[in-house]
Amino acid sequence: MRSRSECWERFAAAVREAHEGRGNKAWDLVESVRKKFGDRAAERQERELRNYVDSNKPA
Repeated sequence: MRSRSECWERFAAAVREAHEGRGNKAWDLVESVRKKFGDRAAERQERELRNYVDSNKPA
């Protein structure tokens, strides 16, 4: 099981990569959530990533 800080770092890395126009880490994160928790959780993770990227907040 990942710690809270490890989860945040993975999320932040996906956001930083998305800000650069790439999405491999975001896709990997969403797919790992899908495998572990199902489609609804993956959709929520994808939405949270997109909202964070669109907000232009630093990660």
